[in-house]
Amino acid sequence: MKTRKIEILIIGVFLSATSLLQAQDSLATVYFYRSYKNAGPAKRYDYDLKHDNKVIGRIKPGTLVTYRSQPGSQIFSAYTESEASIKLILAAGAVYYVECGLAVGVPVGRPSFRIASELEAIKAIHKIDPNVLSKVSSNGGASSQLSDTVRALHNLYQRKRKGGTARAIVFGILGGSSLIGTLNYKPSTITINQGSAGSQTLQVGPSSPPAINYVFIGFSAIMFGSGISQVGKYSIQNLDLLLRSYEKGNPLPEIVKSKLKKKDFK
Repeated sequence: MKTRKIEILIIGVFLSATSLLQAQDSLATVYFYRSYKNAGPAKRYDYDLKHDNKVIGRIKPGTLVTYRSQPGSQIFSAYTESEASIKLILAAGAVYYVECGLAVGVPVGRPSFRIASELEAIKAIHKIDPNVLSKVSSNGGASSQLSDTVRALHNLYQRKRKGGTARAIVFGILGGSSLIGTLNYKPSTITINQGSAGSQTLQVGPSSPPAINYVFIGFSAIMFGSGISQVGKYSIQNLDLLLRSYEKGNPLPEIVKSKLKKKDFK
């Protein structure tokens, strides 16, 4: 009877250990690092990195934070003078690298996050702590290809959102200015002094705004609308749907593949 209890205990311990290992294998690993490069005056500013409003590490130049997370859509954030965040669609067992920094701001700067390639990240991490390289394992095989593509899609969607936002702002300002000028248009006039007869005002310019004004306003409206449309098309929500589909084994749509560039994979 005693032997039987020991056998049951050993089996229980074995099953628990196996379950724990399987649970660990199902997690994704994210390396958050901040190198010394371009630190400048902002190097004295640190910030807490959070996941689900829980602090998981302190980010400052020359630091590395290793975090194990459940797969799926995860949001990481930080706050200095304002809050910034990055949304990652994590795959089970995959490894991700996020370069942290500070964007331009007054007076502190805003936290910034960028998904980095494995080669780029390992070089930076080696300068921070050479001993940690033995702990940084490559994704390998299909998992590596998956992570590379996921990173490229993040970069593509971010690049498109920035481009759409910039286009909407530029043509919104130009078109708005042209519209205001057109609405307030007054024809050019000259005043002729006729001596004792007084003065006479003569119109020397067209009575209505030039036709080119309306053409430019229409063009600006189209460009503004296309910018807004692009921001919506490449939104975080649409990226989330695309990555979920891709990680289930579905191929990327041809229109998305045609938009990917070499720089998106860097």
